[in-house]
Amino acid sequence: MIMFYTLLSCCLLFGLPNMLHATNREYNKFYMFLIFSFLFVVLAFKSPFITVDSMNYYNAFHSIVAGAGSYMEFGYLWFNKFLGLFSDNPQIVFVASSFIISFAVVHLIYNHLDKYMWLAIFLYLTIGLFSYSFNMMRQILAVSFCMLSYNFILKRNFWPFILLVLLATSFHSSAICFVIAYWFPKIKIKMKTLVVFLLILAIILLFFHQVSDLIFKIFPQYALYTEREIAGRLQFGGEARPAAIARFLMNVTILVFSLVVWEKDISIKKNSLEPSEIIELRTLIMFAFCSTLIMSYALRAIVIERVMYYFWAFNIILLPKLISHIIKKEVRIMVILVLMFCALAYIITMQFAAPRLLYFYNYAFCWQ
Repeated sequence: MIMFYTLLSCCLLFGLPNMLHATNREYNKFYMFLIFSFLFVVLAFKSPFITVDSMNYYNAFHSIVAGAGSYMEFGYLWFNKFLGLFSDNPQIVFVASSFIISFAVVHLIYNHLDKYMWLAIFLYLTIGLFSYSFNMMRQILAVSFCMLSYNFILKRNFWPFILLVLLATSFHSSAICFVIAYWFPKIKIKMKTLVVFLLILAIILLFFHQVSDLIFKIFPQYALYTEREIAGRLQFGGEARPAAIARFLMNVTILVFSLVVWEKDISIKKNSLEPSEIIELRTLIMFAFCSTLIMSYALRAIVIERVMYYFWAFNIILLPKLISHIIKKEVRIMVILVLMFCALAYIITMQFAAPRLLYFYNYAFCWQ
C-alpha cells in the first residue's frame, strides 16, 4: 500500500495550485502530465506476480505471439502479436497497456474539467478503476477505448464513436453494451426518467432468471458466474459480497446526489449555462443511472458488475462537475470533504477487511 498512499499524496500535493487557481491552464497541463507519468510508471513496471490475471497475461504473451489458440478476444490477440514485433519480453504488454489506460484517464479529465482536476484524480485512485487496472487489464483497456469515445458522443459523431466501441469489444466482448451511451444526450432528466428507471429495475428483479438466461445466451462464456450456477462459492460470499453491496450503495448515493444537484442548483443556473454543458451533465447523469441499474442486477449475478465499469468510469468527472455547479461555496467545501472522507474510508476498510480485492495491495516493481 506504500505505492498507493505515495501516489495519493502526490495527487494532493501537486494538485494544490489547481485547488487555488483552477483556471491556470498552463499549470493544469503540467499537473496532468505529471499524473500521467506517475500512473504510467506504476502500471507499466508492475510485477506480473502481484495478481493472478497479471500472471496469466504475462505467461500468455509468448503463446499468443507463437499463434497458439486462446479464449481471449481477437483484438487483444493482435495487440500482443503487434507488440511481439518489437520485443520478446512480456513486460511490453504492461508498458503498452499502461500508456493507453493512463492516457485515456488523463485525456478525459483534462478535456472535460477546468476545476477540481485534482479531485477527479483523487476519485480515480480511490473509488475509480485504478485498482482494477492491476488485474483486469484487458477489460480496463476496453473501458479506456470507451472513455476515448466520449467526445464523439457529445459531438454526435457516430462513426468514430462506433469504431472505438468495436475496438473496445475486440479486447473485451462486454464493451458492446456501451453502444447505448450514444443516445444518452437525447434523454431528458425528469421525474419520468426516474419512473422508467424504477420500472426497468423492478422488471429485472422480478424476471431475474429469464433476463439471466437471455444475457448468458449472448455471452455464454460468463454463464458459470450466475447465482444459480455458483451459489455458495466465493464470488457470492466471503469478501466479494459485502464489497459488491458497498459499490451498489455508492452507485445509489452518487445517483441521488446527481439528481439533487440537478434539481436544486443546475435548474436555477440553466439559463446562464452553455447548452453543451447542460447536454454533458445530462449524459453523465445517465451514466450514473445506467451504472446503478446494472449494479442492482449484479448483486445477484456478480459477473454483470463488469458491464457497470464502462459507465462507472465517468463518475470521476461527473462528481467534480456537479460540485462546481453547487451555488453556495460552503456547501461545495462540505461536499468535497465528505466525499474525500468516504472515499478514504472505503479504501481503508477494504485494506483491512478485504485486502485481496485491492489489486495493488501487494504492489511490487518488475525488478523487485
